[in-house]
Amino acid sequence: MQLEDYFNILTHWLEWGQKRRQEQRRNPSPVVRNLMQLKAEKITLYPENL
Repeated sequence: MQLEDYFNILTHWLEWGQKRRQEQRRNPSPVVRNLMQLKAEKITLYPENL
C-alpha cells in the first residue's frame, strides 16, 4: 500500500463516522431518547444544579 491508499482509507473512515453520528442524532435509539427525556426532566425540576 502506498501513502495515498492509507490517506483514502482514513478519509473514508472519518466520513463514515461523521455520517453515522449525524444519523444517530437524527434518529436516537430508544435508550438514548429515554436518557434525553430524563435529563430534560432533571433540568426542569432542579435548574440550580446546572
